Amino acid sequence: MTEDGAVDAFRRVSFTALLRRALVRSLSFAGRSSRAELAVTFIAAMTFVPLGSLALMLARVPTGSWSILALNLISMVPFPALLARRLHDHDRSGWLILPALFGFSLWLARAVVSAVEGVDARIALDRWIWPLDWLAIAANIAMIALLVLPGTREDNRFGPNPRNSG
Repeated sequence: MTEDGAVDAFRRVSFTALLRRALVRSLSFAGRSSRAELAVTFIAAMTFVPLGSLALMLARVPTGSWSILALNLISMVPFPALLARRLHDHDRSGWLILPALFGFSLWLARAVVSAVEGVDARIALDRWIWPLDWLAIAANIAMIALLVLPGTREDNRFGPNPRNSG
């Protein structure tokens, strides 16, 4: 399929159809996913979290930091499987998402410490673990590069090309 053909295929599939496909397959690590499916899911999460956080703040939820943490975690549910399927689109093992999960674990540790102990404890934690951020940044840059590059055009060991299945 030519680059123009890929653009035409993307135009035929709606935003909601791509998002629905990603959400239905949230826990499935099998098969392949297109860049469009990843982009739509990312855009939806980046819209859902700020709007949900704003709603929680305006509602003056007493456990606000825990609620916002839960909201963030809920929005991340589809991503491990989606990232693995994107790697499958490159004919690579889904296990390659593990280095990227290192950055997620640093974020989660900081969020929990902030919610439980407060900002001062978070700052103290940051003083100790900031060098690990460089490892997380390197892993995430490599992951982003793999995720945004086009996958294999032909069928591979993980299944048919998702861009051909609309």
